[in-house]
Amino acid sequence: MPFNFRRKPLQVGVLKVLVLDFRPAAIPQEWGNTDRLIQEYIEAMIQASHKILVYKIVDKLVVQKYPLLADSRQ
Repeated sequence: MPFNFRRKPLQVGVLKVLVLDFRPAAIPQEWGNTDRLIQEYIEAMIQASHKILVYKIVDKLVVQKYPLLADSRQ
């Protein structure tokens, strides 16, 4: 079967995401620079998907407490 040169190009998917940063007050801000980690993750996804998947951060929330589990543990 011959190669199809008239194939439609793949569309770039821009995903809007909300970032939740669980950071209790006991953890210093300089530990685990989340802004750098987020950028590294976005760049890794762009590279892995050959520039077809792009994340756009819409909002970032810093949460001071971990959420409660079903049995009331944190």
